[in-house]
Amino acid sequence: RLAKAFSILSKQRQEVLVLYFFFRYTDKKIGKNYGRSRTTVNDWKLAALKQLRKEWARLEHEEQKSNTF
Repeated sequence: RLAKAFSILSKQRQEVLVLYFFFRYTDKKIGKNYGRSRTTVNDWKLAALKQLRKEWARLEHEEQKSNTF
């Protein structure tokens, strides 16, 4: 489910999350790669996490719905 929810994110949001969580890049370092400020990257990261949670919940709901029929 996580992989499917993650695949729904935009390429940029996927990259930001991977750089932050797996490569341990700071917001500042990610911002430097994109030519953006640390605060902009933080906004992107928070938006990506919010969307990921929303997609996860949607997929979970779809699975529950399909299991009841």
